[in-house]
Amino acid sequence: MKALIASSIIALTATVANADQETYDKAMTEFYNATFCVGMGDVLEDDYLEDMIEVLGEDTAIDVMDVRSASTSESIDIIVQSIINPKMNKIWTQRLENNALQSEAQFEGWEHARNSFEALGISSTVSMFLEDCK
Repeated sequence: MKALIASSIIALTATVANADQETYDKAMTEFYNATFCVGMGDVLEDDYLEDMIEVLGEDTAIDVMDVRSASTSESIDIIVQSIINPKMNKIWTQRLENNALQSEAQFEGWEHARNSFEALGISSTVSMFLEDCK
């Protein structure tokens, strides 16, 4: 009987740990993607706004600005939701907060936007951004 209880506790603990790992992994992936889009949007809005307006028009530039803003809100929401998610215990929540703060996604988004602009031009870069981040 003791062995059955012990194995049940171990199984339950492993199930909870796996659920927390899955929830953490999903949140980190979503956070990375949202923050990457923030980085791309930063560059498009800050460095290439004039190019966007000239080539694609004001409406497209506004779309880019709106998507960047939504991505910023999404990345913040992911952190807040992880704190109140019952599947995330304190350790996993703290791990998510720490790793999210150290994420290179925004920097990678900046680099990707600049490289795409240089290689593909403004139209293709904006199209790619809107397709991937909207």
